[in-house]
Amino acid sequence: MNIDNEVPPTIESLDMLTLQLFSSLEDEARNNSEKRLAYFFPTFSSDDSQELIQSPSIQKSNPITVYHSVKTPSDTISFLFWFLNNTNSELSLFFAVQRIKFVTLKFVSSFSEEQKIDLANTILTTLSGFKPGTPRNLVSELSQSLAYTIISGYLCSDVMADFIDKIILQVNKDSPNKIVFLQVLNVIIEELNREIPGNSIPKKERIVSKFKDSKLKDVFSVSLNALKETINNQGLDSVQGY
Repeated sequence: MNIDNEVPPTIESLDMLTLQLFSSLEDEARNNSEKRLAYFFPTFSSDDSQELIQSPSIQKSNPITVYHSVKTPSDTISFLFWFLNNTNSELSLFFAVQRIKFVTLKFVSSFSEEQKIDLANTILTTLSGFKPGTPRNLVSELSQSLAYTIISGYLCSDVMADFIDKIILQVNKDSPNKIVFLQVLNVIIEELNREIPGNSIPKKERIVSKFKDSKLKDVFSVSLNALKETINNQGLDSVQGY
């Protein structure tokens, strides 16, 4: 594949690749789509068939290139958010949030503080644009990415810890998508209690302890108030689906 002659992908072409990846009945079509998507959105993982060769001293018999604009995991995440914010395809949306979560979990601990803050802001902005009818799996995948990002910088930066307050503020707003941010808080609590594979988040026990001391009471309070408000305004039946 000659990256010098590679035409920048369009949303339509990427949508076609995700459609083939998830819907094609032919193995060859699915495999080709997977390779092309990995070319544009590499995960920098040893399990990735499109792994980037990061050092010229590493010799491989058949080196595989990746899209020339993507040089780091952070680049992959940025490109995925571009895709996420411009596609209308449900399959593409699902692909993008899954890939964002995978790369975030694998590499967020190695990001600089500035990169973590930028990523958390990007995820929060994206979640703010979600409506109550947004598929729960999209909210959940992005919420997990936000949780990993916040947790990874929780001990080192008050700015990262303040993202919990930003989420609580969204829940307290008189907004239709407050249920989205209640789900975000729920996912963050789940991830704090979950054993994250690969020890990707150092000092997890200290992070959980600090969160319980400083934020858990506020999270519980805002969640309880939102639940009471929903019951009072809509009746018990309206919240049983959440």
